[in-house]
This record gives sequence, C-alpha cells and structure tokens, in this order.
Amino acid sequence: MRIIVCGDSDHLTRRAAEHISQRHADCHGAVSFGLAGGNTPQPIYQQLASAQLNWSETVLWLGDERWVPPDHADSNTGMADRLLARHVDAKFLPFPYAADRAPKEAAIAYGAQIVAATPDSAYRMVLLGMGDDGHTASLFPGTDALEASGTYVATWVESKDTWRATATFSYLSAAHELIFLVSGASKAPALAGVVAGDEQYPAGRLVRDAAADITFIVDASAAGEITGSFS
Repeated sequence: MRIIVCGDSDHLTRRAAEHISQRHADCHGAVSFGLAGGNTPQPIYQQLASAQLNWSETVLWLGDERWVPPDHADSNTGMADRLLARHVDAKFLPFPYAADRAPKEAAIAYGAQIVAATPDSAYRMVLLGMGDDGHTASLFPGTDALEASGTYVATWVESKDTWRATATFSYLSAAHELIFLVSGASKAPALAGVVAGDEQYPAGRLVRDAAADITFIVDASAAGEITGSFS
C-alpha cells in the first residue's frame, strides 16, 4: 500500500492523472478501468481525455451508479461519458438504467457486461472515492451489498433514501490495483481507520482483504490523522 499526500485539490488532480496515465502506458495491452463517480475525479477525467495514451484496448466501466437516468445531473454514466469516454478510443459500458427496470436486474446485467467485455489478460485498475462514513463505490455501512457475491449488485441505501448499484467487494478485491482518491478534513478520521484496515469501514475491509496493489492519493487535510510514514 502506498499513500501519496498532495498539498491541495489541484495537486491531487495532477498527481492522480499522472499516476493513472503511467499505469495505463505501462500495460502495453488490454486495460479494464473502473471509474469513480462524484466530484473529485471529474478534473482527472478531463486531464486523461487529453493524455496521449493508447485507449483502443481499454474498457471503461463504472464502479458504482446512482439510480437515475444518464441525462440526470447525478448520473455517473453521463458524467464519465461527457468528460472522458466520448473523447477517447475506448469501449465504454454505460449503466443500463431504465425507469421500468428493476434495479437488481439492471445491476446483474451490468456485471455480466463488464465480465464479457474484459479480456482475461486485462490489467484491472479501479478508481475509488471514499465518504466520511468510510463507504467506497456504493458499499455503504449497514447495507446488504456488503455481503453480496458476483460482480455487481443493487442495494437500497437508507441514508440516501435511494437505490444504488455497485461493484461488489469480491470483484473489486480481485483487481490488480485499487486507487483511492480522498479529499477534505471531514474524511480524516475515517481515512486513518481505513488505512489501518479497520473493517467497521467498508473501504477498510476492502483494504484489508484485497490482493490488489493499493494506492491512496489524498490531500493534506484528509491525511491529517494518519500515523506512520508516507510520501
């Protein structure tokens, strides 16, 4: 596990884009790249969209999605398409939302799409965020998604009063690299616990159990309660 501490959000954006670009360039072959939602990764996607990378063997998919149509302001599908996917020569897998479709059915179908589109030889890296409560993707504390098997699952998140769809622990744990982006002082207590592998936080459980190479790219405020040495 490595922890990269950045001075501010602009530095975090640059460092994350550089890290992802280098990993992608080093692969020289198929890449499966799971995309995070929310605000923090958006400027990173904009930088990646103009990076001189060979995207032709890359599959882009979503680590989680809100239960909204793709033209909704909260849609990760719409955001990822607008800022990255439409600008690069990669295969993008939008989440199959439909107003008349059950969330659980859509999530299972999306998981099957991801598996079918990902070559066995692909380098699998996933970009993840983290909330104040230690959730990552849409693996929230107290939800049934925490015990789900398979690739993708839909879960009711009581704290948000909505359905979410998310990659499962087992699928995320099997990636070659997990890259966490964490920003803001409000996340400092949870981040310290997650880095220590505290399983009361979903992200901490993932850090504890994953065989993946794990990289945290965080700002100084979020890193304020981490003990030990880091870059």
